Amino acid sequence: MKPFTPRHNGKAERSHRKYNERFYATHSFYSFEDFARQLKIYNRRDDTLFPIQPLAWKSPKQVLDDYLLSL
Repeated sequence: MKPFTPRHNGKAERSHRKYNERFYATHSFYSFEDFARQLKIYNRRDDTLFPIQPLAWKSPKQVLDDYLLSL
């Protein structure tokens, strides 16, 4: 994530710190291919299961499931 203005720098730093805490510090990599495989799994899990503020602290998967149930 590249900051576009100085005020975005804090967001980029926070993002990098969170990735370090959640991924790099908790995984071991034996090759670049192993790193890529683990990162793909992590991103799929993180992008769908991690709650975020714009969705009222629900995960994207929870919002999608709620939407599909309401149809």
